[in-house]
Amino acid sequence: MKSIKTPNYNWLYFENPDKDDLAAIQKIFTLHPVVLSEFNSPTYRPRVNQYENYTFMVLHFPVYDKQSRTPKTGEVDVLINDQYLITSCNYHQRGLFQFFEKTRKNQASLTGNHQPENTWALLLMAFDALMNACFPKLDHISSRLETIEENIFQGREKEMVQEISLVKRDILNFRRSIKPQRSILESLAATQSFKNNQDLKTRINDIIGTNIRIWNVLQNHKEVMDSLEATNDSLFSYKLNQNMKALAIISIIFLPSTLAASLFGANTIMPIQNFWQALGITLILMVMMLIIVKLKKWL
Repeated sequence: MKSIKTPNYNWLYFENPDKDDLAAIQKIFTLHPVVLSEFNSPTYRPRVNQYENYTFMVLHFPVYDKQSRTPKTGEVDVLINDQYLITSCNYHQRGLFQFFEKTRKNQASLTGNHQPENTWALLLMAFDALMNACFPKLDHISSRLETIEENIFQGREKEMVQEISLVKRDILNFRRSIKPQRSILESLAATQSFKNNQDLKTRINDIIGTNIRIWNVLQNHKEVMDSLEATNDSLFSYKLNQNMKALAIISIIFLPSTLAASLFGANTIMPIQNFWQALGITLILMVMMLIIVKLKKWL
């Protein structure tokens, strides 16, 4: 557990809280059993609930896993009232952690020349940091899309099949994290704490706008990915068809030699017994087949 204490707010920061951490939270809030269980187990549905003495939120943000090379869905649990902000992450959220450290080291640099006036303003700054941390991940996906495009048109369609699948998985996981956030933020904006404070309402609307921009970028990435996949499949199928066509033409050209070998290999008396005569007839037939292929414009 890490903490920041100021005259305006108290911020407790947790990553994978244990029993001692939960006991510390329980001392501050009389938590509902359902809420307390949220800190021990993952929640797959983001939500915001208001209780008598606090508001509880669950949001999801993508966390890039270098080993699996894909974003995972990281959960951020929030407990907030007028005195305390508690954030808990099941994965290390780099954007939130950096904002926490920046707040602790130099609060004056956060919003120009003043620190957050209350816990709600601090929460919105934390949300803004989490949202902005999504853009480098989107840039990484964009870079991979450009690499895929270059490789496709350099004749590496086969190698790009797996890479396309990986990037599609990245976009899918990202979309799964981001899409439900807008409704949760809009629900939060409709609470009494924001209705009575125009400044907070303006700030959360800006965050909702950032969420919309992230979603639009993801939509664009999805459309580009679908187009690249269709192009790659078309080029790969075309090359495969060309290879099959070449094999079929080779088979047609060598069909006379195969037939001749079968006939002369049979244990029967053939009208032509001379090897060179048989070879000459076979070559003539092969040339005739080649001429037919040319005339039909198969080659």
